[in-house]
Amino acid sequence: MHLHGVRLPVCSSPSLPSCEPTCVPPQGLACCFGICAVSHLDDTLAQLEDFVKSDMFRKSVGIFNIFKDRSENEAEKVKSALILCYGHVAARAPRELVLAKAESDIFRNMSQCFSTKVLGIKVETKDPALKLCLVQSVCMASQAICSSTQGSSFHFSRKAELVAQMMEFIKAEPPDSLRTPIRKKAMLACTHLVLSSLKPALEEQMQADLVHSCLHSVLAVLPEPEGEDGHQESLYLDTMQALEDLLTSLLQQNMTPQGLQVMVEHLSPWIKSPRGHERGRALGLSACLLRYFLEHLHVSALVPFHNLGLLVGLFSPRCADLWPATRQEAINCVYSLLYLQLGYEGFSRDYRDEVAERLLTLQRGLVHPDPAVLFHTCHSVAQIIAKRLPPDQLISLLLTLFEGLGDPDKNCSRASTVMINCLLKERGNMLLEKVPEIMSVLRSKLQETREEHVLQAAQHSVYLLASQHRAAVVSSLLGSPLPFDSHTCTLWRALAVEPGLTAQVLGLLLEKISRDVPFKESRAFLLNSCPTRVATLLPLAATCALYEVASTPASRPAVLELYPQLFAALLLRVSCTVGVQLPRNLQAKERRSTGSGLASRSLEPCR
Repeated sequence: MHLHGVRLPVCSSPSLPSCEPTCVPPQGLACCFGICAVSHLDDTLAQLEDFVKSDMFRKSVGIFNIFKDRSENEAEKVKSALILCYGHVAARAPRELVLAKAESDIFRNMSQCFSTKVLGIKVETKDPALKLCLVQSVCMASQAICSSTQGSSFHFSRKAELVAQMMEFIKAEPPDSLRTPIRKKAMLACTHLVLSSLKPALEEQMQADLVHSCLHSVLAVLPEPEGEDGHQESLYLDTMQALEDLLTSLLQQNMTPQGLQVMVEHLSPWIKSPRGHERGRALGLSACLLRYFLEHLHVSALVPFHNLGLLVGLFSPRCADLWPATRQEAINCVYSLLYLQLGYEGFSRDYRDEVAERLLTLQRGLVHPDPAVLFHTCHSVAQIIAKRLPPDQLISLLLTLFEGLGDPDKNCSRASTVMINCLLKERGNMLLEKVPEIMSVLRSKLQETREEHVLQAAQHSVYLLASQHRAAVVSSLLGSPLPFDSHTCTLWRALAVEPGLTAQVLGLLLEKISRDVPFKESRAFLLNSCPTRVATLLPLAATCALYEVASTPASRPAVLELYPQLFAALLLRVSCTVGVQLPRNLQAKERRSTGSGLASRSLEPCR
């Protein structure tokens, strides 16, 4: 390297950390100080300390004179040189000696060189070259500490401070392009700093802030790399790799189902993003994290993978994503999750499950852009999931898929409906106790959206549940507030699509009408006044439900089959409700509805 007529050797030893060229010239000088530190660490640090304490902005003597070019960037060049020197010294010095000098000499002086105080106020530089030098040196020094045999017992008090500094660098990068490798280098530095062997561990909030900052910097604002710009694309790939390494190092600190869920929760907003490239990048990172978790899985006791259903429910609808690469990664995620479950069940790592392996053959179907092919493949994926999902995970999977009905990607929303109904058909017989919860979710989803495919899916879900648990479904719907809203009426009408089921539902409703008394008498305060007859709720609700089912054209065969029983029951019902009043709470509800001008179904018992 030539600097102002002085030729300095540039270290090219393969054992050194990367001395890749940057926009900063003093790499060769820093390598020289690193070489000196191999055998003379104390003397090298003493020379650097002397210069740090001197006035760096006046003419100095010794080797640093080579930087005095009287340019406007003179101070930044000197600072860059010193910071790089400390990084190379830490990287090359004997590991057993570095720990004693790390905080008191190396990191303290690096920080002092980087920061400038004006009138006692700390002023951070905006020079990207100086930032890059600090990031590179922090990376070298922290890597040296981690690789020491005594690193696990080293208490690094400046750890949180340095991570915060790296986060600031990441946040300060331009939001629309990759102009420098600062993002990549800063994330690499954080990767070394957050390693579990380097104490103390970061607080949970700082970890969360770090992950959020990095994901937002890389996933949200960076444009897609342009194919003709080889350098831009290479920098993008390197940055994504650095982000993956950082997330993996954080996951490594908590290799449990809960630790995995924390990482996925950070990625979840990007997985559901309305922007396709954000979803693709988030799914790629998720697949990498799941593979790492699977490859390093060590189960000492047979414990449940308690959040399997939630995770499968998050990833599986993405098998129909509009972006082909995202669909492929979604299959990879589900594949890893099923093998993680097998691992928690006690199967060895090299075990290959015939059912789970079918997922890889289905990937070919996901390449096809035809929606019919995609949804058929999603149905096949759901069948595989149904065969391997533990019974206790089924409800959490279904509830997560119900959330997916509101996905901004309509393909994924439709995939959720396909998977929900496949799971209900395959495993619905196990959901008797969960019927009220599922019916409540279905009603809320109908209130949240007017999408036609969601409406049809909800109706089909109710039909599938009722075909297996008709009494529970009928009881759950009868528990809906009176008067039935339009969404509840929609679900009642879903029970009239198949004659056999419709006849059974009508039979249950007739039983509800006849089981309870049609009214109760309420004695007035005055002795001579007549008692008031007030309708009972269950027969009233069953009568309203009977109207909704019987008024559906598809119910005609079942109504004709049960015509005598229906006619007799309703005739008796009319005779028992003449002059009967509604319960007070329903009277008030009807008055409010009439007063507000809203159309309402009359609850007059006789009507």
